[in-house]
Amino acid sequence: MRFKKIFFIFLFFSSFILNNSLLQAEETDEQFSNSNSVNKSKTEAKFYYLDGIYNYAKRFYQTSAENFEELTKNYPYSKYTRNSLILEAYTSYINKDYEKIEGIFAIYQRLFLHDRYDDYMMFIRGMTYYRQVRNEQRSSDFIENSLDIFTQLVQKYPDSKFSKDVEVKILYLKKLQQFSELSIGEFYYKTDNYISAMRRYTGILQKYKDEIVPEIEERTLCRIVETSKSLEIESFTNYYSALLKEKYPDTICLS
Repeated sequence: MRFKKIFFIFLFFSSFILNNSLLQAEETDEQFSNSNSVNKSKTEAKFYYLDGIYNYAKRFYQTSAENFEELTKNYPYSKYTRNSLILEAYTSYINKDYEKIEGIFAIYQRLFLHDRYDDYMMFIRGMTYYRQVRNEQRSSDFIENSLDIFTQLVQKYPDSKFSKDVEVKILYLKKLQQFSELSIGEFYYKTDNYISAMRRYTGILQKYKDEIVPEIEERTLCRIVETSKSLEIESFTNYYSALLKEKYPDTICLS
């Protein structure tokens, strides 16, 4: 359901941009037909642009992305460049060509700072990392990158059409991030590396403080009590047992 929602948001904005692009191309055709000094570079830029739109409309997304990429590469300051970059980012996202989008966004931000589609581009950029979170080798990097971009988007554009969806994703990413660190501590404990486990657990409480997910906090406190017993640190056991009981009186950890 969430994927469908994201798809329709993308589709709405991309269709809007596409319609503007077609109008822009028609206006440009009229300008060219009334001009006696047609510049070759402008004509080539126009053809790249129209080819990209044509292939986009036909859902030949890979070819469309290549058309827009060539336009930006050869004519970065043309009147088509902004819409071209936006549509290139979208088509690259559809093709799962995620590595390209970071470069596209960098060019877009350099040429069109504070543009009206900035939140849309930030959303696509954040989604490229969000969609890769399940990649185990770099999962923590993807979580941190998407979380950072989504947080910036909400802070910078609180009234954006994407903000509500992004806020849900931020909560999910924070839970994943904290769970990932907790899992490392639990691995240390299982391998009898109690000191490293304790450092990881207490580090989680310190690092996330008020932002910690209750489920993760309860489990972390349980693990601290468990680890302090293994280390025979009675003061830690007593302190964190009392804290756990105070914050989560229904916990089954102490039973």
